[in-house]
Amino acid sequence: MAKSSLFHALFIGFLVGIVIYSVVKDTVGLVTLVPLFLIYRMFGKHKDEED
Repeated sequence: MAKSSLFHALFIGFLVGIVIYSVVKDTVGLVTLVPLFLIYRMFGKHKDEED
């Protein structure tokens, strides 16, 4: 369980880094939307598992 939580935290941090980099480089578009969608899906899936 701890490895899973650590992996999720690292993966979300990596995706947030991609979003921040794309915003700084003014390349807002698909490069920004895909990581945001993946982060949303990870949080949505986590809530479903708890029910």
